[in-house]
Amino acid sequence: MSKDASRAEKSGLAAEIQKTMEEKWKQALAEGAPQRVVDWINEVLQGEPGYTPCAGYDAKDIAAHLKSGVVLCKLINKLVGKKLVSYNEKSTQRFVCMGQIESFVKATQSEFGLVTAETFQANDLYEGITANMINIVNSLHLFGLKANKKGCRPEYKGPGKLATENKRNFTDEEIKASSAAQLSRVAAGSTGGATQAGMSFGTTRKM
Repeated sequence: MSKDASRAEKSGLAAEIQKTMEEKWKQALAEGAPQRVVDWINEVLQGEPGYTPCAGYDAKDIAAHLKSGVVLCKLINKLVGKKLVSYNEKSTQRFVCMGQIESFVKATQSEFGLVTAETFQANDLYEGITANMINIVNSLHLFGLKANKKGCRPEYKGPGKLATENKRNFTDEEIKASSAAQLSRVAAGSTGGATQAGMSFGTTRKM
């Protein structure tokens, strides 16, 4: 990404949105949301051959643990008790990792009923920017609740109930500004992102 593109991304309304998302991450961390998600993933995959538990709860720790998509694919396969999605543990190529993340996201929709507004973009996880990690944690929180509803075990111990109505947190102008920032990344050479994001813990928004 060029310096000009980076400055454009972090200026004006886009910068305010990024700051808001970073604050939401800090709040979620203080409330224990990332911890519950990580502990659940570690519990589900405990004893799986080659699995190393996530070492921490910081955004960078979680992003590094999940960015290849392998852990997510193993997670959903274990929960449903079959090989629902395929993955390549050895490849570290960007397009392979992003494809594996996308496969997981699609499986949460087809098998667990998550809607687009409850998912996240593969690019957000792969890049691991702190401001975007709240989207990933929020989506995994909702995934855990829906896994509980299907009777999957171990049970996810996150708080809350599945909402019957989801309302967006940002105005149309803010959403447009966020989209413009994403276009700046693409124009600067960054690609990827299967589905939309932009959620805060416990709530989602619709486009």
